[in-house]
Amino acid sequence: MNTVQKEILLKFGSDLIAIDGTHGLNPYNFELTTILVTDEFNNGFPVAFMFTNRKDTSVYELFFIKVKEIAGIVNAKVFMSDITNTFYNAWCHVMSPAEKRLFCAWHVDRAWQTNLAKISNTEKKSYVYKMLKDLQSILDIDRFIKSANNFLQKLLGDADTHSFGVYFSENYCNNFQEWAYCCRKGCGVNTNMHIESFHKVLKYFYLDGKKVKRLDKSIHKLLEYVRDKTVERIIKLTRGKSDDSTITSRHRAALTTHFSVFQCENNIFKLESENNTETHYIEKQKTTNCCEVKCTLCKICIHSYKCTCLDYLIKTTICKHIHYFVLQDKSVINQNENTVSLASETEVKQLVSQISSKKNSEQTIRNQIKEKALHIVHLADSEKVNKEQLKIMLDHVNSAVSVSSIPQTNFNIENPTVLKEPGNKKIVKQMSFYSTKNKRKKKFHNFSKSTPEELNLVQEMLNSDIVKSCEPQNDHKYL
Repeated sequence: MNTVQKEILLKFGSDLIAIDGTHGLNPYNFELTTILVTDEFNNGFPVAFMFTNRKDTSVYELFFIKVKEIAGIVNAKVFMSDITNTFYNAWCHVMSPAEKRLFCAWHVDRAWQTNLAKISNTEKKSYVYKMLKDLQSILDIDRFIKSANNFLQKLLGDADTHSFGVYFSENYCNNFQEWAYCCRKGCGVNTNMHIESFHKVLKYFYLDGKKVKRLDKSIHKLLEYVRDKTVERIIKLTRGKSDDSTITSRHRAALTTHFSVFQCENNIFKLESENNTETHYIEKQKTTNCCEVKCTLCKICIHSYKCTCLDYLIKTTICKHIHYFVLQDKSVINQNENTVSLASETEVKQLVSQISSKKNSEQTIRNQIKEKALHIVHLADSEKVNKEQLKIMLDHVNSAVSVSSIPQTNFNIENPTVLKEPGNKKIVKQMSFYSTKNKRKKKFHNFSKSTPEELNLVQEMLNSDIVKSCEPQNDHKYL
């Protein structure tokens, strides 16, 4: 962690802490663990790295202790990691518990698809997956709890899905606050895609998609990445950030859709689609822009309006419903001017100085020599230094002074002489590295979310209290 990373962690670490690991950066099976935060532009910035061949709580505690020594205690509102408790237990022991601990939605989805192998029936396996995804997407907590109970009873009541029902009950029923969408509204994060994006850029752009045989090369590329991210941040602070591609795509979608708009209360509006399949509510929040996550075409930021749709609450982007409403309300575009103030020039100057500073520059060395010389004069006048120490100091001073009389050409380093060897001599073969881990075969899953036609049927099943019995003695009983 350098000075820039420390300042970024202190400034944005109170909002979100994301942590994850990746492999493939060295031949020794050392895993790179990264702590990442998001800035005011909603871009990820890695603030600390650790290479380790162990993945247990004690190692991560040591990592967080070193971070704490540099940046102090970090009180995060949201802590996102994989579905294990290793990272979070170490964080709570060293720092402090976060207000919300969230599982990465991608890790949850992968765990579900892997454990669906407990269901032998292919058709039921696909149907259970659709119900899982729809259950996860429910935004009302009361409806979620009722649907989750009905879903669990259906799983346990079927012989084919009973084992998966036991797995779901043991691993996900008591911690639904960490994976259900109804408990992560307004958190601004759903997956660890910022870290995944960082891993992709590091491996495929900085390391050219090649296997790295030396750990020092990976460390060098990490430092290059942090340097480039710092320069990128300086440009954004100075010139501003261009529109996010996600926000732009939502704006284009709003141009091709149509909703009926009804005013419910003051600053609250209801949007209904043409076929009445979608109903969402929009609330006006602020009349001026206050952050950098904005749409320059509509001249609004993410805090100007609130919407009840999944896109806004979970993905924290300006959804197509807000774009559509603003495009219909022409007065908003005319009155709402961009009043976002850029970051202070002080931060930009600090970032520039961190990049441009050279620790071993000539002027820095001269200043260090002057400081040491003044310190020697002070020691010479001090009575605490005895005669023997003064003699040793004098010898070193004489050696330092004599260096100035040596011609500058004598400091040029000559290349070593080349040994005479036979022309057909073979080089010593470098020892090859290989992983000792057992490779597991990849299992391909062909699961998909519910289509709009299937969604109503799945929701009806989740809300139904009727449970199918798998007991043989209940066959053909109709009363």
